[in-house]
Amino acid sequence: MSSRLFVATLSKQAAAVSRRATFQSAAARVAPQLVRMGAIAGSRTFATSRSGKRLKEVLKSELKISNAIPNELDSSYKDFIDRNGFQILESEGTSNVQLIKQGDNGETIRVFFDIDEVTDVPMSQVSEEGVEAEFEEGFEGEAEALDSLLCNIKVLIEKPATNDGLFINLFLQNTENSFMIDFVNHQEDVKQFLEEQILKKGEFIDKFKYQGPRFSDLDESVQTEFENYLAAKGIDDELADFIISYSEFKEENEYRSWLSSLTKFLN
Repeated sequence: MSSRLFVATLSKQAAAVSRRATFQSAAARVAPQLVRMGAIAGSRTFATSRSGKRLKEVLKSELKISNAIPNELDSSYKDFIDRNGFQILESEGTSNVQLIKQGDNGETIRVFFDIDEVTDVPMSQVSEEGVEAEFEEGFEGEAEALDSLLCNIKVLIEKPATNDGLFINLFLQNTENSFMIDFVNHQEDVKQFLEEQILKKGEFIDKFKYQGPRFSDLDESVQTEFENYLAAKGIDDELADFIISYSEFKEENEYRSWLSSLTKFLN
């Protein structure tokens, strides 16, 4: 080995020894801090693990209690569906429900509702008379309180032969089990309306077209005949009662599925 290579090798070894010494010295200073940090991290992990287990046990208990309570749709509502020819279209994990049936003269009648909207009623505002006298003073307070008790029900009466139909927006008052008409309009292309407003956007109202006059502004005779027309199509208080009961039934099933899925996650 040449003297130059021997000197270079010694220099590299010396540098390596120096680096190891420096690292060991630094490690000696940092080690106690790392131990403390590890202890803190470990305690946090342990606490998180314990809280997750506690949450899981609470959810399992809630699920057990819920499953112990029968949740079945009353036979009278099943009879209502059979008697009126409605088919229920819904999927697990979703809140939207569609009722569909074939009406007179080849018409197709569709009813859309959201179970969350139907069941989301502030119980503190409900009394035996329907609405407690807890509203704020003045007309605006009463209007806001009334809105909180209403949900939207959409009805589409379609004539497949001509591809047009009537679209009716209704208000369902949970405490009264009855409908109030908001507006009515004519849809010239039902297929397009269904595709654009329901399948793609998930909405039921075309905001860019004239919706029709406010129903309450119409002549009383016009209002009465519209109400009679809808009743003849099966859009009546009995349907309102079914929508409320079915929404409560489905919402309970969805709640139990929600509890179950969370419990499975918290292993």
